[in-house]
Amino acid sequence: MLVLIDQHAADERCKIESLLAELCQPATPVQSACRSGLGLTSLIKTLPLEKRITFLVSARELELFKTHAAFFAKWGILYDLTSSSPQPSGNRPDTTRSEHRFVVRTLPPSIAERCKIEPKHLIELLRTELWRRTDWALRRRSTRLITTGSDNRTDEVTDTDNDAVNDKEGDTSNSGTATNSWLHRLADCPSGLIDLLKSRACRSAIMFNDVLSVADCQALLQRLAHCAFPFQCAHGRPSLVPLLELGGGVGVWGGFDVAAGDSTEAGVDAEKEEGFVGAWKRWR
Repeated sequence: MLVLIDQHAADERCKIESLLAELCQPATPVQSACRSGLGLTSLIKTLPLEKRITFLVSARELELFKTHAAFFAKWGILYDLTSSSPQPSGNRPDTTRSEHRFVVRTLPPSIAERCKIEPKHLIELLRTELWRRTDWALRRRSTRLITTGSDNRTDEVTDTDNDAVNDKEGDTSNSGTATNSWLHRLADCPSGLIDLLKSRACRSAIMFNDVLSVADCQALLQRLAHCAFPFQCAHGRPSLVPLLELGGGVGVWGGFDVAAGDSTEAGVDAEKEEGFVGAWKRWR
């Protein structure tokens, strides 16, 4: 088989799967001992921040971040929540305002440096996921109301975060990219976290005009062969395209007839046994 491979897309695929496997590695005993002000610990490897990252949030966001703290802790993001006592507001001493602070203590190592340099990416990730999960919980509650016609709940809208954080620690284990065990952990991973990993994989991958030796190409193919999704890059673009099948001098794709001298019966057999290239062509 003759295959055309995009070296950037192929290397990006290898790097994103390596980063995802790294993300899902279980926390060490030392890391498991690190607790947030809410008493939560992380199930995956985290990096304690020497200089914590602080954001001002609204009172509503403060309550929601408290509600979903266990979910974020599950993905290595531990934080504290504080509120200051009411203070006079600006030039209007008759009004008061409280400051609500969101203080990040730990982050997954794979995104920590980027978030420290550009904190806006972190708060965007957190807020986007926070409101997405809040909207999902509200929709689920609405569905329950329509189905049952009643709602006995009086507590804050929430989801299954508290149950999720108690998942077995073994579920987060990863013995390497060869087993692809990270696949079982990504269903509820914050989409913004995955986007940051995709960006890192893309920026660090082999570029289009980089010259590779034969040994470099062979090493890249060996790594790509161990990927769970070798046919596309981190962003979904094809990493390789089969051009034609080779073997016994017979071409079976793209208008290539069977080898000269072969009988009509041989051509029929070739049509019956569609190869990978033919299947790829139909899929595309």
